[in-house]
Amino acid sequence: MDLESTRGQVRDIALEILELDTAELPSDADFYEVGGDSLALLELITKVEKHFGVRFDDDVANSLRSVEDIVRELHAAA
Repeated sequence: MDLESTRGQVRDIALEILELDTAELPSDADFYEVGGDSLALLELITKVEKHFGVRFDDDVANSLRSVEDIVRELHAAA
């Protein structure tokens, strides 16, 4: 799994859910600070899991707050 490709794919999913432009979502931005809420974050995690064919356990999923957090966990699971 290529790190930059993964980051781009996760970021694209997040941008769609949060309805933001690329410049409005740095990879390390906290979802809550850029206008997301718990439902949007849950939707993001669900879409990422489906897209990459993974399942984050609940403790991990609850700790994910940015694109970088998700990318890190995806690569740890690979």
